[in-house]
Amino acid sequence: MAQPPPPPAPVESVDDPEERLSGTTPRGQAASGLLVSLARAARSFLLYDPSNEAIRHFLEKLRSSADSYFNVYGDLDLEVRPFELATAGEVIYLDRDRERSLAFRLFRDGVRRVLLRPEVNWPELLKFLEIMSIRYTGVRQTEDDLVVLLWRAGFRHIEVEAVEGLEADDGGESDAMIRAQAATFAGVPETFDLPAPTLGPPAPVAYVPLAPELLAPLVEEDGTYAVPGLCERLVEELTNASLRGEIPFAEVLPSLRELRDFLLGEGTIHPLLRTARLLRDLPLEDPADQEGRDQLIMTFADPGSLARLLRSVPRDARGASQEVVELLDLLPGDHLRTLVKVLEIEKGESARRAARTLIENYVATRAEWLQAYLTTADASVAAELLRAISHASLEHGLQAAERLVERHEMEVEFEMLHLLGRAPVTPQIGRLLGRLVASPHDEIRLRAMEAVRNRAVVSAFRPLVEYLKRVAQIRLDEPEAAMAGEAMARADAMAALAQFREWARPPGLFTVVLPGHVRLHFVAVAGLTTMPGEEPERLVTALKTRAEAPLQAFIIQAMIRRRRNMRGGGG
Repeated sequence: MAQPPPPPAPVESVDDPEERLSGTTPRGQAASGLLVSLARAARSFLLYDPSNEAIRHFLEKLRSSADSYFNVYGDLDLEVRPFELATAGEVIYLDRDRERSLAFRLFRDGVRRVLLRPEVNWPELLKFLEIMSIRYTGVRQTEDDLVVLLWRAGFRHIEVEAVEGLEADDGGESDAMIRAQAATFAGVPETFDLPAPTLGPPAPVAYVPLAPELLAPLVEEDGTYAVPGLCERLVEELTNASLRGEIPFAEVLPSLRELRDFLLGEGTIHPLLRTARLLRDLPLEDPADQEGRDQLIMTFADPGSLARLLRSVPRDARGASQEVVELLDLLPGDHLRTLVKVLEIEKGESARRAARTLIENYVATRAEWLQAYLTTADASVAAELLRAISHASLEHGLQAAERLVERHEMEVEFEMLHLLGRAPVTPQIGRLLGRLVASPHDEIRLRAMEAVRNRAVVSAFRPLVEYLKRVAQIRLDEPEAAMAGEAMARADAMAALAQFREWARPPGLFTVVLPGHVRLHFVAVAGLTTMPGEEPERLVTALKTRAEAPLQAFIIQAMIRRRRNMRGGGG
């Protein structure tokens, strides 16, 4: 006997007594709902399998809470306390359970302020959630703390301010054991600093309030956006110390790699460009140091680094910035191959668009290499390369299209249609459109026929007729037959009338009317009803007298449109 399916995992109640909604104002309550949803979603990855329905519930709750807050109130500026999160002095999150508290996780690792801007998007919020989920696992020896993880994430709309984090007491070595070990290593008695001095009575705290304009530089210096500049300065100080002989350059290299990774993660092109230029011009004498420096510089524009850098390009930008071009010009190597590799590994639209824009700069000198490469490239990469080539040079784009005409991936054929739509009508355009009207993809065929119709491409007439004769023996639906008939009539009216006349001719006494011939009737009717004169109407009328019900209905609708157009009514 089959066992009944297990009951679904319970979804955590909103009325959890250990973690409840806070806030006294509508804004505070909305912010509290967002933070509680974030904390529960972060913990849910420890409680449930990723495919569990509960995970989806928590993510949906988080997204709706975020939308509800940011659409109404804007920035969420959080002050992080040991067990509380507050905004504008109002406590909006409280949980004193160390194992559960979102506030304690942040405070323990040194985070003191988190600013979420209203422009924060769902991928950024998911990344923030992922980092919080990692820290809920409690691993400390082998992972970075929250501050490092948050900075490395390269958020554009989330800012973090932090101090040195706290280490929680995990029941390890006692203070006495630590002191004993310290004394052993230092070679001094354990009680060297005892007895403790007697402190005097506490004195009142005295301070002088600083004006906001004096505090602003200090706050800005510690903000997220100031860190890349500090990294750039650190690179300069490290390399100068190496040149002075204070630190071997080989010992400086690991720190330079970390600084490079951080700048790439931040997507800050200006400090990265200046750092690359500084390293390139570094007057190193030791060949080993020169080799290490050159290897490091090459990684500034390898496929992985360049992809990370291009991800920072805004979605509304038309392409990569001039600074990225300068960075590529600064570094040696075959950057065209690198950019093509970025298209292969990168899925984000903004990064791919930026890479495509950069590839356009190489079309004039590397067109042959690009055309040869795209014939074997993945469909999405081939489509992107065809777009880049044709945008830089219509002539090179048409040459590339000739090489791709045997490939029938929809992405590639769509890009070919865009290219042919921009090119002037020539026999070459007609030949390529003639191949696309026989595409295995319905939408491509219809768009290609529409292009033949709208631009009256004569050289595509014969390939279209051959395709219709072939496909009519198998299948030909009414929308495609209608578009094909109109395309034939516009492309070559005289040849189309002769063809329609043949297709509309009554069968002979001993002729069997085949299904393919009946399907071609629809094409003939669609074309004839767009042509002026008495003969087209006479042919359609004669065809109607012997047509079956589906064709009769099609003829009636086509004749209505014809008469309306003749009266100048359009449609």
